[in-house]
Amino acid sequence: MSLHRLATRDGRVRVEVCAYGLTIHRIEVQREQRTFDVLAGPEDAADHKTLGRRFYGQVVGRYANRLPAGTWACRDGTLQLAEWGGAGISHHGGPPPSRAEQAGGPWDCVTWAHLPRPSMYTQAECDVWDASACFVHESPAGDQGYPGRVRVEALVGVRAGVSSLGQVHVEYRARIEDEASATPLNVTQHWGFYLGTSEPATVDGHTLRLHCDTVHRLVLDERGVPTGAVEACAGTPYDWTQPDQRIRPDADYDHFYVWGAKRDANAPIATLSGSNGLALVFRTNQTGVQMYVPPGPTGAHKALHAAYGPHHAVFLEWSAPHATFLRPALQAWAGGDTWLREGHMYQNYVTMDIEPHHHQPA
Repeated sequence: MSLHRLATRDGRVRVEVCAYGLTIHRIEVQREQRTFDVLAGPEDAADHKTLGRRFYGQVVGRYANRLPAGTWACRDGTLQLAEWGGAGISHHGGPPPSRAEQAGGPWDCVTWAHLPRPSMYTQAECDVWDASACFVHESPAGDQGYPGRVRVEALVGVRAGVSSLGQVHVEYRARIEDEASATPLNVTQHWGFYLGTSEPATVDGHTLRLHCDTVHRLVLDERGVPTGAVEACAGTPYDWTQPDQRIRPDADYDHFYVWGAKRDANAPIATLSGSNGLALVFRTNQTGVQMYVPPGPTGAHKALHAAYGPHHAVFLEWSAPHATFLRPALQAWAGGDTWLREGHMYQNYVTMDIEPHHHQPA
Protein backbone atom coordinates (compact mmCIF):
# COMPACT_ATOMS: atom_id res chain seq x y z
CA MET A 1 0.00 0.00 0.00
CA SER A 2 1.58 3.26 -1.20
CA LEU A 3 1.84 5.88 1.57
CA HIS A 4 3.02 9.47 1.25
CA ARG A 5 4.18 11.15 4.46
CA LEU A 6 4.08 14.90 5.01
CA ALA A 7 5.18 16.93 8.03
CA THR A 8 5.27 20.55 9.12
CA ARG A 9 8.70 22.12 9.38
CA ASP A 10 8.56 21.94 13.18
CA GLY A 11 7.38 18.32 13.12
CA ARG A 12 4.29 18.97 15.25
CA VAL A 13 1.82 17.77 12.59
CA ARG A 14 2.35 14.69 10.42
CA VAL A 15 0.01 13.41 7.72
CA GLU A 16 -0.07 10.08 5.88
CA VAL A 17 -1.87 9.86 2.54
CA CYS A 18 -2.71 6.51 0.98
CA ALA A 19 -2.85 6.59 -2.83
CA TYR A 20 -5.61 3.97 -2.85
CA GLY A 21 -8.85 5.92 -2.68
CA LEU A 22 -6.83 9.11 -2.07
CA THR A 23 -7.25 8.28 1.63
CA ILE A 24 -6.13 10.65 4.38
CA HIS A 25 -4.97 7.82 6.63
CA ARG A 26 -3.41 9.60 9.58
CA ILE A 27 -3.12 13.10 11.05
CA GLU A 28 -0.80 13.00 14.05
CA VAL A 29 -0.31 15.99 16.34
CA GLN A 30 2.44 16.52 18.91
CA ARG A 31 1.42 18.51 21.96
CA GLU A 32 2.97 18.67 25.43
CA GLN A 33 5.14 15.60 24.73
CA ARG A 34 2.09 13.54 23.70
CA THR A 35 1.04 12.27 20.29
CA PHE A 36 -2.59 12.33 19.15
CA ASP A 37 -4.10 10.97 15.95
CA VAL A 38 -7.18 13.07 15.21
CA LEU A 39 -8.49 10.70 12.50
CA ALA A 40 -10.51 7.58 13.24
CA GLY A 41 -9.86 4.49 11.16
CA PRO A 42 -7.72 1.36 10.98
CA GLU A 43 -4.09 1.30 12.10
CA ASP A 44 -2.94 -0.57 8.99
CA ALA A 45 -3.40 1.43 5.78
CA ALA A 46 -3.87 -1.82 3.83
CA ASP A 47 -7.16 -2.32 5.68
CA HIS A 48 -8.72 0.49 3.63
CA LYS A 49 -8.68 -1.98 0.73
CA THR A 50 -8.79 -5.41 2.35
CA LEU A 51 -11.69 -4.65 4.72
CA GLY A 52 -13.93 -3.24 1.97
CA ARG A 53 -15.55 0.17 1.53
CA ARG A 54 -15.76 1.50 5.08
CA PHE A 55 -14.97 5.11 4.14
CA TYR A 56 -12.47 6.16 6.80
CA GLY A 57 -10.68 9.01 5.06
CA GLN A 58 -11.35 8.23 1.38
CA VAL A 59 -12.42 10.59 -1.37
CA VAL A 60 -15.99 10.25 -2.68
CA GLY A 61 -16.52 11.01 -6.36
CA ARG A 62 -17.75 11.71 -8.88
CA TYR A 63 -20.80 12.75 -6.86
CA ALA A 64 -21.09 12.64 -3.09
CA ASN A 65 -23.46 10.61 -0.98
CA ARG A 66 -26.94 9.26 -1.73
CA LEU A 67 -28.50 9.76 -5.14
CA PRO A 68 -31.59 8.11 -6.60
CA ALA A 69 -30.57 5.09 -8.68
CA GLY A 70 -31.97 4.81 -12.19
CA THR A 71 -31.98 6.64 -15.51
CA TRP A 72 -32.16 10.42 -15.53
CA ALA A 73 -32.38 12.92 -18.37
CA CYS A 74 -29.46 15.35 -18.60
CA ARG A 75 -28.06 17.97 -20.92
CA ASP A 76 -26.52 15.63 -23.50
CA GLY A 77 -28.70 12.55 -23.09
CA THR A 78 -29.23 10.38 -20.02
CA LEU A 79 -27.42 9.39 -16.83
CA GLN A 80 -27.50 5.82 -15.61
CA LEU A 81 -26.87 5.71 -11.85
CA ALA A 82 -26.31 2.14 -10.71
CA GLU A 83 -27.78 0.87 -7.45
CA TRP A 84 -25.44 0.33 -4.50
CA GLY A 85 -25.88 0.88 -0.76
CA GLY A 86 -29.61 0.16 -0.53
CA ALA A 87 -32.76 -0.24 -2.56
CA GLY A 88 -33.16 2.58 -5.06
CA ILE A 89 -29.92 4.27 -3.95
CA SER A 90 -26.69 5.02 -5.75
CA HIS A 91 -24.42 5.66 -2.77
CA HIS A 92 -20.89 7.13 -2.88
CA GLY A 93 -20.46 6.63 -6.62
CA GLY A 94 -22.29 3.32 -6.90
CA PRO A 95 -20.86 -0.20 -7.01
CA PRO A 96 -17.10 -0.82 -7.07
CA PRO A 97 -15.45 -2.02 -10.30
CA SER A 98 -16.43 -5.59 -11.08
CA ARG A 99 -13.03 -6.47 -12.55
CA ALA A 100 -9.54 -5.43 -11.53
CA GLU A 101 -8.75 -4.32 -15.08
CA GLN A 102 -11.95 -2.26 -15.45
CA ALA A 103 -11.32 1.40 -16.13
CA GLY A 104 -13.02 3.92 -13.88
CA GLY A 105 -15.19 3.20 -10.88
CA PRO A 106 -15.92 5.17 -7.72
CA TRP A 107 -12.90 7.27 -6.88
CA ASP A 108 -12.44 5.59 -3.48
CA CYS A 109 -11.84 2.28 -5.32
CA VAL A 110 -8.94 3.36 -7.53
CA THR A 111 -5.27 4.02 -6.88
CA TRP A 112 -4.41 7.64 -7.60
CA ALA A 113 -1.09 8.37 -9.29
CA HIS A 114 1.45 10.57 -7.56
CA LEU A 115 1.94 13.71 -9.65
CA PRO A 116 5.31 15.46 -9.29
CA ARG A 117 4.35 18.21 -11.77
CA PRO A 118 0.64 19.10 -11.47
CA SER A 119 -1.02 20.98 -14.31
CA MET A 120 -3.82 22.57 -12.28
CA TYR A 121 -1.69 24.07 -9.48
CA THR A 122 1.11 26.57 -9.87
CA GLN A 123 4.48 26.04 -8.24
CA ALA A 124 3.71 28.97 -5.94
CA GLU A 125 0.47 27.28 -4.78
CA CYS A 126 2.47 24.18 -3.85
CA ASP A 127 5.33 26.11 -2.24
CA VAL A 128 3.14 27.84 0.38
CA TRP A 129 3.10 24.49 2.24
CA ASP A 130 5.96 23.12 4.33
CA ALA A 131 5.32 19.82 2.57
CA SER A 132 2.79 18.84 -0.08
CA ALA A 133 1.91 16.04 -2.48
CA CYS A 134 -0.23 16.05 -5.61
CA PHE A 135 -2.17 13.14 -7.09
CA VAL A 136 -4.14 12.62 -10.30
CA HIS A 137 -6.96 10.41 -11.50
CA GLU A 138 -8.27 10.19 -15.08
CA SER A 139 -11.97 9.35 -14.91
CA PRO A 140 -13.14 8.02 -18.31
CA ALA A 141 -16.35 9.05 -20.06
CA GLY A 142 -19.21 6.91 -18.77
CA ASP A 143 -17.53 6.39 -15.38
CA GLN A 144 -20.30 5.72 -12.82
CA GLY A 145 -22.83 6.56 -15.56
CA TYR A 146 -21.68 10.18 -16.04
CA PRO A 147 -20.69 11.86 -19.32
CA GLY A 148 -17.30 13.36 -20.05
CA ARG A 149 -13.71 12.33 -19.45
CA VAL A 150 -12.64 14.15 -16.30
CA ARG A 151 -9.13 14.77 -15.05
CA VAL A 152 -8.97 15.50 -11.34
CA GLU A 153 -5.89 16.59 -9.42
CA ALA A 154 -5.64 16.58 -5.64
CA LEU A 155 -3.28 18.63 -3.49
CA VAL A 156 -2.58 17.72 0.14
CA GLY A 157 -0.45 20.19 2.07
CA VAL A 158 0.69 20.83 5.64
CA ARG A 159 2.39 23.80 7.28
CA ALA A 160 3.25 25.03 10.75
CA GLY A 161 0.73 27.40 12.22
CA VAL A 162 1.22 30.97 13.32
CA SER A 163 -1.36 30.80 16.10
CA SER A 164 -2.14 27.09 15.79
CA LEU A 165 -0.23 23.83 16.12
CA GLY A 166 -0.42 23.35 12.36
CA GLN A 167 -2.60 23.38 9.28
CA VAL A 168 -3.78 20.62 6.92
CA HIS A 169 -5.16 21.43 3.45
CA VAL A 170 -6.97 19.11 1.01
CA GLU A 171 -8.01 20.42 -2.40
CA TYR A 172 -9.51 18.97 -5.57
CA ARG A 173 -9.50 20.61 -9.00
CA ALA A 174 -11.01 19.05 -12.10
CA ARG A 175 -11.82 19.75 -15.73
CA ILE A 176 -13.46 18.00 -18.66
CA GLU A 177 -10.93 16.59 -21.11
CA ASP A 178 -13.13 15.60 -24.08
CA GLU A 179 -15.98 17.02 -26.18
CA ALA A 180 -18.64 16.67 -23.46
CA SER A 181 -20.31 19.99 -22.73
CA ALA A 182 -20.91 19.35 -19.00
CA THR A 183 -21.01 16.69 -16.30
CA PRO A 184 -22.27 16.64 -12.68
CA LEU A 185 -19.45 16.82 -10.14
CA ASN A 186 -19.55 17.12 -6.34
CA VAL A 187 -16.54 15.68 -4.50
CA THR A 188 -15.99 15.20 -0.77
CA GLN A 189 -13.47 13.72 1.67
CA HIS A 190 -15.12 11.09 3.84
CA TRP A 191 -12.96 11.56 6.94
CA GLY A 192 -13.98 11.02 10.55
CA PHE A 193 -12.44 12.75 13.55
CA TYR A 194 -11.83 11.58 17.11
CA LEU A 195 -10.65 14.06 19.77
CA GLY A 196 -11.36 11.98 22.85
CA THR A 197 -9.57 10.07 25.58
CA SER A 198 -12.33 7.64 26.59
CA GLU A 199 -12.40 3.84 26.65
CA PRO A 200 -14.08 2.63 24.55
CA ALA A 201 -13.49 5.50 22.17
CA THR A 202 -16.55 7.74 21.77
CA VAL A 203 -17.21 11.27 20.54
CA ASP A 204 -20.16 11.74 22.88
CA GLY A 205 -19.49 15.03 24.61
CA HIS A 206 -17.51 16.48 21.69
CA THR A 207 -18.55 20.04 20.89
CA LEU A 208 -19.38 21.16 17.34
CA ARG A 209 -20.03 24.78 16.37
CA LEU A 210 -21.04 26.04 12.93
CA HIS A 211 -20.03 29.68 12.56
CA CYS A 212 -23.04 31.01 10.68
CA ASP A 213 -26.22 32.83 11.64
CA THR A 214 -28.67 30.07 10.76
CA VAL A 215 -28.41 26.50 9.54
CA HIS A 216 -30.84 24.23 7.71
CA ARG A 217 -30.67 20.54 6.92
CA LEU A 218 -31.76 18.63 3.85
CA VAL A 219 -35.10 16.86 3.99
CA LEU A 220 -34.71 13.21 2.93
CA ASP A 221 -37.12 10.65 1.57
CA GLU A 222 -37.49 7.13 3.00
CA ARG A 223 -34.32 6.04 1.16
CA GLY A 224 -32.23 8.88 2.58
CA VAL A 225 -32.21 10.73 -0.77
CA PRO A 226 -32.71 14.54 -0.71
CA THR A 227 -36.18 15.65 -1.77
CA GLY A 228 -35.07 19.20 -2.61
CA ALA A 229 -36.61 20.71 0.53
CA VAL A 230 -34.74 21.99 3.60
CA GLU A 231 -35.83 22.49 7.20
CA ALA A 232 -34.61 24.97 9.78
CA CYS A 233 -32.58 23.60 12.67
CA ALA A 234 -33.33 26.40 15.14
CA GLY A 235 -34.82 25.06 18.35
CA THR A 236 -33.70 21.48 17.67
CA PRO A 237 -30.76 19.41 19.00
CA TYR A 238 -29.22 19.88 15.53
CA ASP A 239 -28.77 23.65 15.71
CA TRP A 240 -24.98 23.67 15.64
CA THR A 241 -24.86 27.48 15.52
CA GLN A 242 -25.39 27.47 19.29
CA PRO A 243 -22.32 27.53 21.58
CA ASP A 244 -21.45 24.40 23.54
CA GLN A 245 -23.74 22.16 21.47
CA ARG A 246 -22.51 18.66 22.26
CA ILE A 247 -22.86 15.28 20.62
CA ARG A 248 -25.27 13.23 22.70
CA PRO A 249 -25.35 9.46 23.21
CA ASP A 250 -29.16 9.39 22.80
CA ALA A 251 -29.24 11.10 19.37
CA ASP A 252 -28.64 9.93 15.80
CA TYR A 253 -26.48 12.00 13.47
CA ASP A 254 -26.61 11.56 9.71
CA HIS A 255 -27.64 14.91 8.24
CA PHE A 256 -26.50 17.36 5.59
CA TYR A 257 -26.40 20.99 6.76
CA VAL A 258 -26.50 24.11 4.58
CA TRP A 259 -25.96 27.77 5.46
CA GLY A 260 -26.22 29.46 2.09
CA ALA A 261 -23.70 30.30 -0.58
CA LYS A 262 -23.02 33.93 0.42
CA ARG A 263 -20.26 33.72 3.01
CA ASP A 264 -16.52 34.38 3.18
CA ALA A 265 -14.73 31.13 2.37
CA ASN A 266 -11.66 32.38 4.28
CA ALA A 267 -13.60 32.70 7.53
CA PRO A 268 -13.93 29.67 9.83
CA ILE A 269 -17.13 27.71 9.23
CA ALA A 270 -16.83 25.06 11.95
CA THR A 271 -14.97 24.16 15.14
CA LEU A 272 -14.86 20.64 16.59
CA SER A 273 -13.34 20.04 20.02
CA GLY A 274 -13.01 17.12 22.41
CA SER A 275 -11.43 16.02 25.66
CA ASN A 276 -7.88 15.51 24.34
CA GLY A 277 -7.10 19.24 24.45
CA LEU A 278 -7.33 19.83 20.70
CA ALA A 279 -9.77 21.70 18.51
CA LEU A 280 -10.14 21.52 14.71
CA VAL A 281 -11.12 24.73 12.93
CA PHE A 282 -12.34 24.32 9.34
CA ARG A 283 -12.43 26.72 6.39
CA THR A 284 -13.89 25.70 3.02
CA ASN A 285 -15.32 27.05 -0.21
CA GLN A 286 -18.10 24.46 -0.07
CA THR A 287 -21.70 25.29 0.84
CA GLY A 288 -22.63 22.43 3.14
CA VAL A 289 -21.42 19.54 5.26
CA GLN A 290 -22.59 16.00 5.89
CA MET A 291 -22.23 15.25 9.60
CA TYR A 292 -22.29 11.55 10.37
CA VAL A 293 -21.63 9.75 13.65
CA PRO A 294 -21.56 5.93 13.29
CA PRO A 295 -24.26 4.35 15.49
CA GLY A 296 -22.30 1.14 16.07
CA PRO A 297 -18.76 -0.02 16.84
CA THR A 298 -16.22 -1.16 14.27
CA GLY A 299 -13.35 -3.61 14.47
CA ALA A 300 -10.03 -2.15 13.36
CA HIS A 301 -8.86 0.98 15.21
CA LYS A 302 -5.80 3.19 15.52
CA ALA A 303 -3.14 2.08 17.98
CA LEU A 304 -3.35 5.49 19.68
CA HIS A 305 -7.10 5.03 20.24
CA ALA A 306 -9.04 2.71 22.48
CA ALA A 307 -11.37 0.19 20.83
CA TYR A 308 -14.15 1.92 18.91
CA GLY A 309 -17.60 1.77 20.41
CA PRO A 310 -20.81 3.39 19.16
CA HIS A 311 -20.38 7.08 18.22
CA HIS A 312 -16.61 6.70 17.77
CA ALA A 313 -16.05 9.43 15.15
CA VAL A 314 -17.50 12.66 13.79
CA PHE A 315 -17.46 12.60 10.00
CA LEU A 316 -17.49 16.08 8.45
CA GLU A 317 -17.80 15.78 4.67
CA TRP A 318 -17.68 19.17 2.93
CA SER A 319 -19.44 19.55 -0.42
CA ALA A 320 -22.40 21.10 -2.19
CA PRO A 321 -25.81 19.70 -1.20
CA HIS A 322 -26.36 16.15 -2.40
CA ALA A 323 -28.40 15.66 -5.57
CA THR A 324 -28.34 19.37 -6.43
CA PHE A 325 -28.10 18.58 -10.15
CA LEU A 326 -31.37 16.61 -9.85
CA ARG A 327 -33.11 18.94 -7.37
CA PRO A 328 -33.26 22.52 -8.76
CA ALA A 329 -34.64 23.84 -5.45
CA LEU A 330 -31.23 23.19 -3.87
CA GLN A 331 -29.30 25.35 -6.35
CA ALA A 332 -29.80 28.52 -4.31
CA TRP A 333 -28.23 26.79 -1.29
CA ALA A 334 -25.40 25.34 -3.40
CA GLY A 335 -24.62 28.57 -5.23
CA GLY A 336 -24.98 26.76 -8.57
CA ASP A 337 -26.22 23.59 -10.21
CA THR A 338 -23.07 21.43 -9.60
CA TRP A 339 -22.54 20.84 -13.32
CA LEU A 340 -18.91 21.17 -14.39
CA ARG A 341 -18.89 22.77 -17.84
CA GLU A 342 -16.39 22.43 -20.63
CA GLY A 343 -13.63 25.02 -20.26
CA HIS A 344 -14.29 25.56 -16.55
CA MET A 345 -12.35 24.38 -13.51
CA TYR A 346 -13.95 22.63 -10.53
CA GLN A 347 -12.45 23.52 -7.16
CA ASN A 348 -13.17 22.10 -3.72
CA TYR A 349 -10.92 22.80 -0.76
CA VAL A 350 -10.96 22.47 2.99
CA THR A 351 -8.29 23.83 5.32
CA MET A 352 -8.10 22.61 8.90
CA ASP A 353 -6.25 24.43 11.68
CA ILE A 354 -5.32 22.31 14.70
CA GLU A 355 -5.43 24.37 17.87
CA PRO A 356 -4.93 23.77 21.59
CA HIS A 357 -8.22 23.78 23.47
CA HIS A 358 -9.33 23.47 27.09
CA HIS A 359 -12.43 21.30 26.89
CA GLN A 360 -15.03 21.76 29.63
CA PRO A 361 -16.72 18.51 30.73
CA ALA A 362 -20.46 18.35 30.11
